[in-house]
Amino acid sequence: MAASPQELRLPERVGRYEIERLLGRGAQGAVLLARDAELDRSVALKLLKRDPHNEPGTLVSEARIVSRLQHPNIVTLHDVGNYNGCNYLVFEYIEGLSLKALIDNEGALPFARCVILMSQILAGVAYLHEHDIIHRDLSPANILISRDGVPKVTDFGISVLRQSLDPNTDSSAAGTLRYMAPEAFLEQPPSQAVDVFTLASIFYEMLTGRRLFDGDGPGDIINEIMHGPAVDMSARGFDVDARIARIIEQASRRDPATRYPSAREMKNELDAFRLPRQENDPDADVHSTVEFLLRRMSFKRGFSSLSQHVGQLLEIASEDSLAPAERLVNIIAKDVTLSQRVLTMANSAYYGKGEITALGRAIVLLGLDQVRMCIIGVLLENEFEAGSTLLRQAMALSFHSAALAKALAPAFGIRSRPEAFSCAMFHDLGRLLTIHYFGEEHAEILDRAARLHCDELTASRQVLGIAYHELGAAVGLQWKLGPTLVGAMKPLPRGVAEMPATEAERQRLCAGFANAVSRIRYEHDSPDYRDVMLADVAHRVGPVACLDPAEFDAALRESAALTAQYARLLRIPVEDGSGIARLVTTENWAGAA
Repeated sequence: MAASPQELRLPERVGRYEIERLLGRGAQGAVLLARDAELDRSVALKLLKRDPHNEPGTLVSEARIVSRLQHPNIVTLHDVGNYNGCNYLVFEYIEGLSLKALIDNEGALPFARCVILMSQILAGVAYLHEHDIIHRDLSPANILISRDGVPKVTDFGISVLRQSLDPNTDSSAAGTLRYMAPEAFLEQPPSQAVDVFTLASIFYEMLTGRRLFDGDGPGDIINEIMHGPAVDMSARGFDVDARIARIIEQASRRDPATRYPSAREMKNELDAFRLPRQENDPDADVHSTVEFLLRRMSFKRGFSSLSQHVGQLLEIASEDSLAPAERLVNIIAKDVTLSQRVLTMANSAYYGKGEITALGRAIVLLGLDQVRMCIIGVLLENEFEAGSTLLRQAMALSFHSAALAKALAPAFGIRSRPEAFSCAMFHDLGRLLTIHYFGEEHAEILDRAARLHCDELTASRQVLGIAYHELGAAVGLQWKLGPTLVGAMKPLPRGVAEMPATEAERQRLCAGFANAVSRIRYEHDSPDYRDVMLADVAHRVGPVACLDPAEFDAALRESAALTAQYARLLRIPVEDGSGIARLVTTENWAGAA
């Protein structure tokens, strides 16, 4: 009788596969990292325990069907074979970690990340179900998270083809005990509802960091699965959106006839939460994660009242507006915070002396340019009221880049300097929203960027399922900011910029450049390193902007002075050696441009 993989020393070769090391062991066998010598690629080879019920011919037959399946959320099966009496399966190798390891390391995952990951997992399982395959052994250990954050369902060791099941013979319990469905212990033939029950357990564990069935031994676990109370998230002390709680409750019902019949139905229900639709909605094709995040922001804190008028205010406050001043006064007067800010700026020593109490006079004294800056600043401050120190620092960073863009607008051939200020101020809106509304996800973005040596933009797409600028654009549309401001949220092109054909494209490049310069100054304390990075970003916009070093240096000084005032308004401490301190310093600016 052949030895099990646990009793075997690692072979040097299994078939054509060169064995490199052990990846892990499980109830079914051992998973080995191997090299496919013929195709020169790494693979994951699962060497199964010898099972008299699992004939090689049956395994090969099923593997031929499974190997033809291709989906971004399932691990592809490449090959199947037999080694010393033990069957083996060869899968694509996913460099990353399992969902189990992720939960073990981090505990409960951030809500938005849970919903996004589960929707992707359901997509993979739904694909299997639609090809008449029941997984039967889903668990966090059998879901891999790739380095770019994509979940992939793996381990088809006991999967079966639904259409080939014999109800009279294939009724044995199979799977990982804590994640098995009740019918597995009742000698009922498996159905797609088996996987649905398991997915409910996995979703619960992702959201809470705890197993749904966590008895001390096999008997206790089975008793919980068969006779425990229905899953009630609130009764268990977890504050989860009621719609998500209902999805888990229905998916985990003991009677398979009352669950979602397949992963597709469960996914449809989850996606109805992620992307609510309205009849005749012209934006119905918006990315689902944008819809979910917009709803999440609205749920946590409603949009400020000022946001309903911002588009109209910015239009009236533009340089070429022919609207009467009374319209601007009337709208500003509707928002107490904005009115106070305009009056405060008008009465400050920087703009004039004397006590000004009339909005109309304050607007005349400040000029439309400064009023526009007021409107933008107050809109963001209203939306992010009571924000963290990190958020206020990020707002100061955006303000610095806005002041810099306004000063550099002529170099980019831009006619409207106030609009350049607005575009740069809103350029990083997606990041500001993430810091404020999704603090845990933002921390994960920073950690991932550091670990993987990638930029925040790349990490934001991996964690949120969408990049910062796409999130900002979605909210910009909600606020009716207009196509120029929304378009300016796109990042600066990675290579050398092409000559823009429109004013909007010039605004985008100016905003991207100004934000890049401000981030360099904020994040790096080495003058030599800053010079190198500034020279690089200046080179990227070289064909578009005529950046005279002396004018560039003057623009940086002006931006620093304005940002120092803004930091005082937001009560941001300026500590020696901090990023804010570097932004507001008016000496020793590098003329890297």
